[in-house]
Amino acid sequence: MSCATNVATTADELPSEDELVASGDGLVFLTRTPDFTQVLKFSCGDANTPSTVADVLRTCRDVSGGAGVPLDTYLTRLRSAYLWRVGDGGGTLSLQEELALRNLRRQIVGDEKLEAGPRGDRVALGKIAARFYDVMDVAYRDALPTAAAAGSAGPRGTNTERSALADVSAGDVTPRGAAAGEARIGTGSFRSRNVAGNLTLNIALTQPATNYGALRVELAGATTGEGCRLVQSVEAVATGLTPATAGALLWTLTPPGKLTQVKLRVRQRASTTAETCSVAAYAVLTTPPPRPDPAAEARATTLMQGLMGTADHRMWHFLWHGIRNAWDRLTPAQQGQVVTAFGDSWKRTATDENVGEEFLHMHRVMLGMLTTQATTSNLPLFPTGTQGENRAIYSDVWTSPGKYEPAAGAPKLFPFPDGSTAAKPELTRLDAEAKSPQSLALPLGAYGALLERGVHNNMHMYWADTRDGGAGPGGNWLSPSGVEQLKTPPAAWTNVTNNYLGSTYTAHVHPIFWRLHGYVDNRINDWLRANNYTRIADASDATCTQASKCYTWKRAWDGLKPAHAQHAMSLGTAFSTLDASTRRTISDNSSMSPE
Repeated sequence: MSCATNVATTADELPSEDELVASGDGLVFLTRTPDFTQVLKFSCGDANTPSTVADVLRTCRDVSGGAGVPLDTYLTRLRSAYLWRVGDGGGTLSLQEELALRNLRRQIVGDEKLEAGPRGDRVALGKIAARFYDVMDVAYRDALPTAAAAGSAGPRGTNTERSALADVSAGDVTPRGAAAGEARIGTGSFRSRNVAGNLTLNIALTQPATNYGALRVELAGATTGEGCRLVQSVEAVATGLTPATAGALLWTLTPPGKLTQVKLRVRQRASTTAETCSVAAYAVLTTPPPRPDPAAEARATTLMQGLMGTADHRMWHFLWHGIRNAWDRLTPAQQGQVVTAFGDSWKRTATDENVGEEFLHMHRVMLGMLTTQATTSNLPLFPTGTQGENRAIYSDVWTSPGKYEPAAGAPKLFPFPDGSTAAKPELTRLDAEAKSPQSLALPLGAYGALLERGVHNNMHMYWADTRDGGAGPGGNWLSPSGVEQLKTPPAAWTNVTNNYLGSTYTAHVHPIFWRLHGYVDNRINDWLRANNYTRIADASDATCTQASKCYTWKRAWDGLKPAHAQHAMSLGTAFSTLDASTRRTISDNSSMSPE
């Protein structure tokens, strides 16, 4: 390759790419195709004070006596020819491939300052660059097959059944096994390579007993609970498949039916190491999650509000958050007041890195109290999460895509689009963060803290409606009359309509609270799977050991649950015995937790 430029440089600084390409007096570019039979010569005329690289590239044309192709057109063709060569048709380049193409353009314009990329990429980048050189002549002659240019499978042949690529980096691809309403219908494995490109995997599918409407694919890497790290995108090829949602490895089957085989085209990033990855295909059954039965829905809400709407349950939730958030701010004397008023169960240790476990544990306890009461009352419970680990009193908990339709007002949209609903983008982003391999690799305490301050708090306030009340311990209870209200709450405090999602005294009396906490609780199960555990138990469970793949809670603090109250006086009365300063600190900190 021979290149020449007349761009001036200083001793201190190399020219930027813009300065190099956009110099006003023109440049000459020389390169050869791999067979060395055609010399490509590009010349740039006056760009009329260009401001961007693109401004100048539009003025650069081939002057070698050939087709007279503009340089920017040639580079576009080169990108397409490369994708055709590696079999990706109309796909996208990996990060390493983009870097190699940038370096190639720098070489064409005579810039010797090339990008090196991350450590260990040198060998892979060399192989990628060689592939670009292999198709230079194809790009110059615009000799790409018509089928490839239209987005077919390139050298591997035209495939009219192909569906769009699913970008692994943008979706929920953490392996989690069969979810409710899914059946595993196929498996496979492949060895990833150390050069970017495609591989094709044919998966034979066993047909479930009923038709299904969608196909979901999971890719698992060598580490349990993690996806295949080198995969960039996946394409499922079969008649009738179309992508169900951007980013997720989910394809709808139209019309619903059965498949016997699916072809997966897996796009890989370049890497210095290889990895063995497993593939699991799941049929998403056409039977939708059960729609809420108005009668059962009303019974569930009545049961929940009868249990959680009592004065002591409200104070328990209010105090748990307030004491938890205020504990490190209370003086030793004030902490002593709390223990004297409420008992040793309310003594809390200083906050540490496992504080997020408190949040997860206490709300799992709350869910357990409610489902136990529902079982006693012969109320139907619905499976949630994967493999039906948990149960819920509502059939449309947040683990099911769709929307919650309240008795009045507009439907509430969930952050799991099913093709007909859309969610607030921020919730969708936080949901993806909660399920990402990076988040699931955190210790459970840190993961719980991330959930609490992220998707959980945002969900609470997104659905909070100020028309839902909000009465409870507030500014006036510091007065003598207010203290009496703590002892005997007025009807407005315990009315079931007092269920504002933005207050710890009222939120858990709202049906949405149990949907969003069903979502949060199922993230515990995601974390257990990702870290090779099968269950979680309190420290008192002697059978919970590492050998049994059981995780022991490192930090569990629930206070004294109302169902097991040992005080002669109510929690509100006990709270009234604290001095005004301590009450204010606890109340202010409880209000700061929008849960």
